Amino acid sequence: MTSVMHNPENFPDPEKFIPDRFITDGEFVNDVRVCVFSLGLRNCVGKQLAVSEYFIFSADIIRHFRLEKIAGSMEPAEHTAILLPKGDMRIKFHQRT
Repeated sequence: MTSVMHNPENFPDPEKFIPDRFITDGEFVNDVRVCVFSLGLRNCVGKQLAVSEYFIFSADIIRHFRLEKIAGSMEPAEHTAILLPKGDMRIKFHQRT
């Protein structure tokens, strides 16, 4: 997926976040070269289950904990297959009472 999504022949300036490249006249235009989780020809058949599970997990964490970033940055790492923060980011979980 990375070789397609980061190919300058497919997407000029692939390292830049340019969502406008997929918008024409204010509407999203599906591009068959997009290989992310829920778009293009490679649409994941388990997407709905994953989204539901992720929502339940996230909601449960947020309901029971307050999160505090204690170190690091939310700046994304360069050129990885998945979105990760650059460097060492640490989060502290404070239990809600």
